[in-house]
Amino acid sequence: MEHKSRLETIAAHLGHTQDGAGVSPILQTSTTYRRDPSNALIDPRDVYGRDHNQTVRQAEAVLAHIEQASAALLWPSGMAAIAAVFRGLRSGDRVVVQSGIYWGTTQWVREYCDHHSIDLCEVDTSDAAAVDAVSSFDPSMVFIETPSNPWLKVTDITSMHTKFPNAYLVVDSTAATPVLTRPLEFGGTFPARCYKTGQI
Repeated sequence: MEHKSRLETIAAHLGHTQDGAGVSPILQTSTTYRRDPSNALIDPRDVYGRDHNQTVRQAEAVLAHIEQASAALLWPSGMAAIAAVFRGLRSGDRVVVQSGIYWGTTQWVREYCDHHSIDLCEVDTSDAAAVDAVSSFDPSMVFIETPSNPWLKVTDITSMHTKFPNAYLVVDSTAATPVLTRPLEFGGTFPARCYKTGQI
């Protein structure tokens, strides 16, 4: 019988290595790393702290496990993650974005889509009738935020996946956290969360 750890246990101990931490993984704060006598990095992944380090890799492993994803990437901010996702679109692509979400996201997306000739459709995705009205839009990507900030409107992730089967479904569920919502389980392609500095 497989033992299932509680979420708190997974978050504290997954990725534990024997690098000197007695109970939980150590927090790496260094920005530069040890090299061998020939000046080669001991671990070639550790070039510079902002690029990658052991703490980031351990946190990504924990988040991937909690989200039930094959991998996870940490970003300096939620907007950095969102910008990276949108930069995968090409000129002429179509995108559906939930209306009434975090203003910083809305403002950036509008400017980015306008600058890159991306066809943007904003819709209240918590309103099934409103979503049905744009179902023929055939977007390359759908971006939702559930619960939304600040209105806390809830979007049915599975329904969005069903209505736009050919689109990447990006789900910002920062407010729910993986404790309450794991978007991949409901058909989301990318769960994009904002893990603020200090909370990872």
